Amino acid sequence: MMRMRLDAQGWETPMLAEDLAGPDDPSGNLVVVEVEACGVRHRDLIDRGGGISFMTVPITLGHEAVGRVVAIGPDVTTWRVGDRVATLHRDSCGTCERCGTGDVSLCERGFHVLGILADGGYASHITLPERALYSVPDDVPAAEAAILNCTYGTAFRGLRAAGCASGRTVVVTGASGGVGSAAVEIASRMGARVVAVVRDRDRVDYLTALGADAVVVDPGDGFHRVAEVENADLVLDCVGEPTLNSSLRSVRLGGSIVFIGNVSQERLSLNVGLVIVKALRIIGSSGAGPRDMADLIALRGSSPFAMAIEEWPLLRAEDAHRRLRGGGVPGRLVLRP
Repeated sequence: MMRMRLDAQGWETPMLAEDLAGPDDPSGNLVVVEVEACGVRHRDLIDRGGGISFMTVPITLGHEAVGRVVAIGPDVTTWRVGDRVATLHRDSCGTCERCGTGDVSLCERGFHVLGILADGGYASHITLPERALYSVPDDVPAAEAAILNCTYGTAFRGLRAAGCASGRTVVVTGASGGVGSAAVEIASRMGARVVAVVRDRDRVDYLTALGADAVVVDPGDGFHRVAEVENADLVLDCVGEPTLNSSLRSVRLGGSIVFIGNVSQERLSLNVGLVIVKALRIIGSSGAGPRDMADLIALRGSSPFAMAIEEWPLLRAEDAHRRLRGGGVPGRLVLRP
């Protein structure tokens, strides 16, 4: 078994490869998955950089892996050896009110948080509770399957919560990033008119190919002044504090803003008066659960998503981190054991 190990938070200490004898036989409700691919997320960089003070170290990062079940504990009822599965952000208790309604991503008792409190998918094998997994069809390529939950699932859950539908205008900020690219593709497939907002003019053709009806290049002056975004039904904001003001001013009366990310890690200074006067809805989109993922996979159908994906060998996880940290990456990075 191979895994990439982070011994301390920060960028002074690189991740190092560990070659172990192999995963132990699972107990209880634990499942061992042989990893096909694992996504590299900006959240991984935030966690590594010290953004999560309660993070366990040493640890193996990675919360979006896909692979095959190779062993199950005696109490496992959901999965069998050979099943193809992918990871959720964390497990769930299965007994609380939220779990009873199927909204397991809001379970307050799920403590097996991959890459923060428990070892994640930067490895050849991962061991985790059966409720931290969902089913993935065999025909979904490994690199795409790895990023379905955190990238496409997060965008899908947020868009659906805000009422994305045919005939609606959806603005996506940070549209060339991972979740932004996913949101453009999903909103387009849901029949919405999609306006993508980016800083770099070089991303226009890429986003048009993903399904954007219009691409607004905004270096930071305020995209709400551009006619294409006026009276939007909803904004899916993948940037946060730098684009908050324009997001608030772009949506129509009674419109919605869904916050997916805050790249600057600054606290938001909200114009409450504008929210009140325009009767806006502000929504946070947490991770998708198995029910969301089943609906998303049905929306995908037999037509693969087209986001740009760079594949890196697992042993070059450190290089992949520094590539992502340098910025300017369209789409996503994925590690392959």
